[in-house]
Amino acid sequence: MPDGSKRPVKFDGIQGDYVIDRKWSVVDRPRARAQILRQLQVLAEHRLIGTREVPTPVQKVKALKLLKQMSITNIHVKVVKP
Repeated sequence: MPDGSKRPVKFDGIQGDYVIDRKWSVVDRPRARAQILRQLQVLAEHRLIGTREVPTPVQKVKALKLLKQMSITNIHVKVVKP
């Protein structure tokens, strides 16, 4: 954490150099943004790339919009069947 404390960051899996986080829906709320920032920090520290897997193209558009607003470039988004 920015203040020096530690907080666990959870992902749903790993595939090669990609760390996977699956989401049923994308929400733009403070807790969701905080989670993305924690994940971003862990990915940067370990030089990994994140992948957000979402169930529909609509959710992919929402996720890409949120990541763009937050200026995040090392988390990719793809649609996968649930």
